[in-house]
Amino acid sequence: MARTSTQTWAKQSRNVFNELERTEGEQLFVEDAVTLVSATARKIVAHVADESADEVVIEETRWGGVSAECACPIWETGTPCRHMWAAILAADMDMASKSGAVR
Repeated sequence: MARTSTQTWAKQSRNVFNELERTEGEQLFVEDAVTLVSATARKIVAHVADESADEVVIEETRWGGVSAECACPIWETGTPCRHMWAAILAADMDMASKSGAVR
């Protein structure tokens, strides 16, 4: 997944996540299970309160790709997980509120 700095994390990466992981990630986000450590256009670090994960790190590489980390069993299979999606939603909301943008 290559990102452009003009798009939100969610818009750029939506097609990488399956519908179940997006739905469950949205639920975690709505339930305030995400605590952002930092969120920029290039990197997200968040803690997600869920039994199968804690810290999520998603970072744009210098080559334009994306590197991600989560300790949950879904991500261990290589499938982008609900914790990542929840962190992405929280990061986009945080960055939009800081920029004054309405989404």
